[in-house]
Amino acid sequence: MDPAITFDDIGPQRIYHFYEPRSAMRAVLVIDHTQFRNAGGGVRMLPDVSLGEVALLARAMTYKFAWLDLNTAGAKAGIWFDAASQDREAVLRAFGQAAAPLLQTRAYMCGVDMGTSFEDIGVIRAAAGFEPEANSLANKRLHGLTMDELVTGYGVIKSARRAAELVGRRLEECTLAIEGFGKVGAGCLRQAAAEGLRVVAVSTLAGTRYDARGLDPDRLFALREECGDEAVVRYPEGELLPKEALYLLPADVLIPGSRTHTITAEVARTIAASLIVPAANVPLTPQADAILYERGVTAVPDFVANAGGVLLAVVGTMGGGEKEAFAVTEQRIVANTERALREARAREVSPLRAAIAVAKEWLVAKAAAREAG
Repeated sequence: MDPAITFDDIGPQRIYHFYEPRSAMRAVLVIDHTQFRNAGGGVRMLPDVSLGEVALLARAMTYKFAWLDLNTAGAKAGIWFDAASQDREAVLRAFGQAAAPLLQTRAYMCGVDMGTSFEDIGVIRAAAGFEPEANSLANKRLHGLTMDELVTGYGVIKSARRAAELVGRRLEECTLAIEGFGKVGAGCLRQAAAEGLRVVAVSTLAGTRYDARGLDPDRLFALREECGDEAVVRYPEGELLPKEALYLLPADVLIPGSRTHTITAEVARTIAASLIVPAANVPLTPQADAILYERGVTAVPDFVANAGGVLLAVVGTMGGGEKEAFAVTEQRIVANTERALREARAREVSPLRAAIAVAKEWLVAKAAAREAG
C-alpha cells in the first residue's frame, strides 16, 4: 500500500488496480467512499502519477461535491503513460474496457483531468460500451477554449474577487500570478483579461514569464497556440525565470494550477502573495496551510474555488446552456467563498480546515438522514 495514503473515517473505501499486458496499461482508480450510489472524478494520465496523488484528488472531489450539496462520492483515476513507448489510444481503450463495469453502473463517472482531453474520455467511454456523446456543453469551444476550461477559470477569478473584497482589497488594484497555462490556467488568464485585471506572471514547465507592468494575454494565447508551454519562453517582454520562481514574485494574488502538494512548508514560508486562490486541487500540504494561516495569508480552499467544472456538468445534465452555466458558477462559488472565509473566522482556523470540517459535517448529516428513513 502506498505510504502516502491516509485512511480515516471517510475512506478511501475502494481502490482498484488495473493492468493490461498488450498495451502495458497500468492504472488505479480510487473511490473515496460508498455513501452514495455514484462517484465522480477525472482521469489523470501522466508518466509519474502515484496512488497517493490519486487518493488525495479523490478526497478533494468528495469535499467539492459536499460543498455543492451533490449526493456524489469523490473519485479519481490515474493512468501511468509514457508517450515514447506506449500507444495512447490503446492504453485508453484498455482502461475503458477494464473499468467498464464501474463506468456502466455509474459507480464511477469519469471526466477530463491533467493529461487527458474530452477526446480521450470519449475513447474510454466507447471502450466501456457507451454511445458517442453528442453536443457536450463542457466540450463546446468558445474564444479558443472549451467551456470546461472557461467556466472553471471564470469561477476561480470570481472566487478571487470576492475573497479580495472580504479582506479589504479590490481585485482591480491587485497583481495576479498564474501557475500553469493548461486547461484551467488558460481559463483563468482569459477571465482575468476579460475583467481588466493585471496578470504579471504566468508559468509553465518551461519557466515563468514575469513583467511587473502586466503581460499581454492575447500575445500569450497566440504563442500558446504555436508552441504550447514554450509560450513563456518566446514571449518577448519582461523576465524569463525558473518555473519555481512564480511563488516568490511580488504578486498580490497567487493562483496555483499544478500538481498536488506543490506548496510545501518551505514554499509557504516564502510566498509573497497575501491571497491564494487555487485553480488546481490539493496544492497545499497541511503544514503549508498552517504556516500560511499563521502568516495571515488567506488561502481559499481549492474545492471551493475551482468547482466550476462540476457546476458546468450539472447545468449541462439539466439541459442548460452557456449563460446559465456562467451564472450558476458565479452564484455558487461566490457564496461558497464567503461561507468558507466566514466559517474560518468563526472557528478560528484556516479556511481550508474550516471547509473540510463543513464537508465532513455534511456527510455525517446525510448519513444520519438516510438512517432515519
